[in-house]
Amino acid sequence: MKKFIIALQFLTIIPLNKNLSIEKSEIPRCSIAFVPVGIIQGIILVLIYLIINRFFDNEILAGIILMTSVLYNGGFHIDGLSDTFDGIAMNGDKEKKLSIMKDGTAGPIGVTAIFFVLLLKFLSIKNLMLYPSSVFYTSILLMPVSSKMSIIISMFQAKPAKQEGMGNLFIGKLKFKEVLISLLIAIILFLSLKLILNHSLQVMDFFFSGLLIVLLYIFCRISIILFNKQFGGLTGDTLGAISEISELLFLFFALIWYRVFN
Repeated sequence: MKKFIIALQFLTIIPLNKNLSIEKSEIPRCSIAFVPVGIIQGIILVLIYLIINRFFDNEILAGIILMTSVLYNGGFHIDGLSDTFDGIAMNGDKEKKLSIMKDGTAGPIGVTAIFFVLLLKFLSIKNLMLYPSSVFYTSILLMPVSSKMSIIISMFQAKPAKQEGMGNLFIGKLKFKEVLISLLIAIILFLSLKLILNHSLQVMDFFFSGLLIVLLYIFCRISIILFNKQFGGLTGDTLGAISEISELLFLFFALIWYRVFN
C-alpha cells in the first residue's frame, strides 16, 4: 500500500496528503504500483464518460476525456514531451541540449509536438466512440496503463542522462521482477476486461495483448537509442515524452486492430 500511495503521488496530482518515509534505495520498487495507478486513471476516464455522455456530442466528450488525461498527470508528461522535442531540435552537444530541456520556456518545436500529439489523441478517442462500447471502454481504460508499461520498460532498459532529477530515482535502477509483475498485471487486466464485457475470451484477445507488449517494447528500445544519442540517456522529461507518445501508439493500435479483426 505504501508503494501504491507513493506511486500515486509521483504520477498524479490526486491529493492524498500522506507524508510517507521510505529509503531511497526502495523508491525504484514503487514502480510495481505504476500499472495499478494507470488502472485508476483509466477508471477515472471511463467514469467521466459515463457521467457526461448524455449531455454532449462525441467531439466535446473526446475533448473532455483528453483534457482529463492531461490534468490528472499535472501536465508533467506534456511538459516533458515539449522539453524533449525542444532538446532534440537544439543544435549543440548533449550538455547544451539538457540545459535547454531544463529551461521552463517552451519552444516552437515543443509546442508543435504537443499540438500534434493532442490532436491525434483527440481524433483517435473520437473514432473509438464509433466502435462497440466494449471496445471503447477497454481502450480508454488501457490507454494510461500502456503508458505506465512503457515508462517501466524504459526505466529498466535505459541509463540516466544526468545524476539529478526525479527520473534519476528510477532510471536504470529497476529489477526484472518489477517489470515482470507489471506486465502480468496489465495482461490479466486486459483479459479480465474482455471476459467481463464480452463474456468470453477469444484467441485473438491473447494475440492482441502479446502484440501490444511487443509494439511497446520496440517503441521503448527505439526511444532509448534516440535519447542516448541526443542526451546520453533518459531524463524525467524523456519519460514524459515516452508516456505521451506510447498512449497515442496504443490508440492507433487499438483502432487498426479492431477495424481489421472485428
